[in-house]
Amino acid sequence: MPPEPMTVPIISPALSLKPPVQSWDLMADMSKIVWFLHPGYPDGDNTLLTLPCLDSGGIHHETARIACAIYANCRWDGYLSSSKDGPVLSAQPDDVLPFGQYYFIIKDEPQYPVVPSFEHFVCPADLPDAYSQASIARSKGDGCVTRDETCRITASSFTNETAHIIPDSQKGWWKRNRMSRYTSAPDKIHITRCPENTILMRRDLHKLWDDGEICIVPKQNKWVIHVLTNTPKIELRERYHNLELQPLSGIQKIYLLCRFAMVMFSKSHFLSGGTKRKLIYLEDLESGSNIHTTKEFTSKAIDEKFDKTPARSGSRNPSPKRPRNDTVDDKVCWEESDYSQEYDSEREEEEERRGRSLKRRWSPDTWDEISPPKYHKTTNLAKRSGENVSPCRKRLRSSSPKTKTAEHPLTLTPDSIEFSKGLT
Repeated sequence: MPPEPMTVPIISPALSLKPPVQSWDLMADMSKIVWFLHPGYPDGDNTLLTLPCLDSGGIHHETARIACAIYANCRWDGYLSSSKDGPVLSAQPDDVLPFGQYYFIIKDEPQYPVVPSFEHFVCPADLPDAYSQASIARSKGDGCVTRDETCRITASSFTNETAHIIPDSQKGWWKRNRMSRYTSAPDKIHITRCPENTILMRRDLHKLWDDGEICIVPKQNKWVIHVLTNTPKIELRERYHNLELQPLSGIQKIYLLCRFAMVMFSKSHFLSGGTKRKLIYLEDLESGSNIHTTKEFTSKAIDEKFDKTPARSGSRNPSPKRPRNDTVDDKVCWEESDYSQEYDSEREEEEERRGRSLKRRWSPDTWDEISPPKYHKTTNLAKRSGENVSPCRKRLRSSSPKTKTAEHPLTLTPDSIEFSKGLT
């Protein structure tokens, strides 16, 4: 008989399992809304902007003031008041304005003109103080991936992507405003994909960035995430609102300001009013001239001359694509044409330097029915063969209950925040 096998005793450590992540509340009370009004029009027909009270039950004073100043053609001398002809608020720039309504006032100019949309917005020659005082270091490397290394929001080293600050879809605006002058290659006037105009973000946050649900603003001389979405699903605001970014380097502050302007224009209510509007706009966008014209328009004239549909703030540059599946009711799908996934990104950046295009299918979930991508008539991607296309789905917006908030001092979330809520 063969000898019995010898058993060797081992000391096995106990297997350690992590508990499941606690679910976030999906039906919480939505935040109250702060209204910002134009003093030159009747109340009820003078809304410039509304913002949710996510800053400790209110809204960060300077963030709101800069947003209103952008509508007024970058009038940094404007101020907020609680009445149409009232004095400037006593609040400091980093104070929190409580729930209510405020007028954005420019001294001795009660009916100042308003920029109708981002395409008529001209990059300002100077920065507001909050942007000037928040620091950004010089670049440590040539490319975005080499420079940033990890997601600038979460410090994650996985599934990161290069996100545009000014998106490639705004090439016309970029060229007209000579934005390449702020880069290391000012002669390349068409190139938006440059280190100064890109930032590394984790894939899910890149989508939120492209959808205009988050932006980057200065608060207390630090760069933080500001959440713009008001939803009963509180995860986004609890995780990311006022979260201080990882150290930034090599990015131009002026691009962050213009990105903020682009997102703010996508949320403006001003053109929807019924009374005449005094607007400051570019008469001929095609000429490349940035000379503004001021004129009063009726509501009908605004409808005829200006597109009230907000432009997408995303860095994706979609082109139309017809699905070949007859069961999808002939809906239009979209394929992204200039989008870089930064996983294994050093290799991909090398491919771009050699002139090879990187293409990645654009998610249909990013199609917002309120601000759909523009259809490029000159591009017929349906002629391509061998590609499977799935039907697009419109993202539905949930209805919401009334709101409850509490007022506390503004608190910035440290960048070492623990994202897994409820772990023990």
